[in-house]
Amino acid sequence: MLPGEYAVTLARMEIVIHIGFPKTGSTAIQAHLATNWQWFGARGLYIPKSGFTPGSGHNYLFTARDTRNPNPELAAYLGHTGYLQALLAELEYAREQGFERVLLSWEGFAILDLALVRKLASGFSGHRVRLLAYLREQSELVESLILQRVKSVLWKSHFFDYLEGRAEPPAPGFLDFHKVLSCWRQGFAEDLAIETRIFNRSALLGQDVIVDFVGWLGLAVDDSFTLQPADTNASLDPAGAGLASLASAAGLDRRGKAILVQALLRDRVAHPAGAGSFLPKAALAGIRARYRQSNQNVLREFPPANQGPVPELFPRAPRRSQPRPDPLLQFARRLNTLIQNPQPMLWLGEELDRHTLSSVTDGIGRGWRRPGARGIWSVNDSSEIIFRIPRVNLDSGPVRLLLAVRGNYYGDNSSTVVEYGEQRNRHDLRTATISLPVDENTLRRGVHLTLIHDNPVSPLESENKKDSDRLAFLLTSLEYQFAWS
Repeated sequence: MLPGEYAVTLARMEIVIHIGFPKTGSTAIQAHLATNWQWFGARGLYIPKSGFTPGSGHNYLFTARDTRNPNPELAAYLGHTGYLQALLAELEYAREQGFERVLLSWEGFAILDLALVRKLASGFSGHRVRLLAYLREQSELVESLILQRVKSVLWKSHFFDYLEGRAEPPAPGFLDFHKVLSCWRQGFAEDLAIETRIFNRSALLGQDVIVDFVGWLGLAVDDSFTLQPADTNASLDPAGAGLASLASAAGLDRRGKAILVQALLRDRVAHPAGAGSFLPKAALAGIRARYRQSNQNVLREFPPANQGPVPELFPRAPRRSQPRPDPLLQFARRLNTLIQNPQPMLWLGEELDRHTLSSVTDGIGRGWRRPGARGIWSVNDSSEIIFRIPRVNLDSGPVRLLLAVRGNYYGDNSSTVVEYGEQRNRHDLRTATISLPVDENTLRRGVHLTLIHDNPVSPLESENKKDSDRLAFLLTSLEYQFAWS
C-alpha cells in the first residue's frame, strides 16, 4: 500500500487501465466514457470521477487540484484531497456501492515515468490490474500527429516542410511501444496483465474502436449506448492540411483560420476520401526502421489479441497518395458554403487556458483580444463564449453542464452579467461555476454565452499606457463537467 495519506484498504477489485496512446481513438473513447457514465455503471463498470475530464480522461491524477465534482454526495465523500488520494477513496466508495470493476483511461499513462507507475502500483496493491493499449503503425501515427497539429490556430510549422522533406518528423517517446509497456510491467513487478490490440479498422470489432473497446470489456453497444459523431477529435486530411497551411502562409488571422479549419473538418466528415501517405518515402522508411526492433519485441512479449496469423506487428500494403475524388472546383464550392455558415467548435470539457482558450472564443465568438501569457482579455461591452458539446442521450444522460470559469477583473469591475438564452444572471467570474441545462436546444445549437461587462476601460485612460482597447475581464481558464442530477 502507499504510505501515510495514500493508504486505503479495499476489497479485491479488477482495475482496468487504458493507456491512450495519442491518435489511437483515445479521445473518442474518453468522450464516450463521459457521456455513457451511467450506462457503464448499470453494467457493473465504475468510471472514477477523480481527475477525470470528458475530453482527456483521467489526466489530473498527478496534479494538486481541488476536487471539483458535479455529484454533491460523492464530492462530500471525497473531501478536498489530492486526486490520487481521492481516487483511492473513490474506489472504496465504488466498492461500498457494490462495484467490482473500475476503468481508468488517459493519454498521459503512456508518458508516465517509472516512479509514477510504481506509485499507482503501490496504491492498487492487492487488486487484479489489467492494462489495455491500442497500437498503431508508427509512420502512420506520426503523419496523424502532424495533421492534428496543423489544425491548431497557433501552430507555427508549415505542413509543406514535412511534405517536401525539409522538416524532421516528430519522434515522441511514446512511439516506442515496447519501452512504454516494459515500464508498466516493471513498475507493477509483473503483477499486471498487459493486453494489446491493433488500431486498424479492418482488425477492430465492427471496424470501430468504440465497439471494439466496449467489446473488449465484455460488454456490447446497444440502443441505449450514445455513440458520438465521427468528428470527435478529427484530424485534417492532407488536402485540408495543405489548405490550412496555405491560409496561414497568406496571413489569414486566427479567427479566419479557426473558421477555415472547422469547415475543412466538417467537409472531411461529410465527404471522406482516401488520404494516403504524404511524408517522403525516405522519411517513412526511417520511422519504420527506428521502431522495427521495438515492434518485434512487442510482438514477442505483448502480442496483440486481434493481430491474426501474419508474423509481423503491423502488416499493411504500401499506401499511395490519393487525390480527392471530387474536382477541385466542387470542393471549393462546398468549402465556401461551409465557411459562410460557420459552426462552433466541438469541446469535450477539458481545461482550456491561455492560448487554448481561443478554441471557444475565436471562430464565431466575438469580443476578445488575442490570447496572451496569462489568458485572454475581453474587449468592449460584451464577449461571447460559443461551443458544441458531445452528443448525449437526453433520456438517460446528463441533465446539466457545470462550466467552471476562472479569471481576473480590470479596473473597478467585480462581476459580470452572463446571458444564456432567456437566462440573465450575475456572476463573479474570478471563480464561478455556471450551471447550464443539457437539452435538445443545447445539442442542436450548442452553448452560446454572452458576457456583459459593467465598465470596460482602456489602460490608456486609466493608467496612461499605450493600450486603447477597453478591457473588463481577463479569462484565464474554462472547463466543464456533466451532472446527472
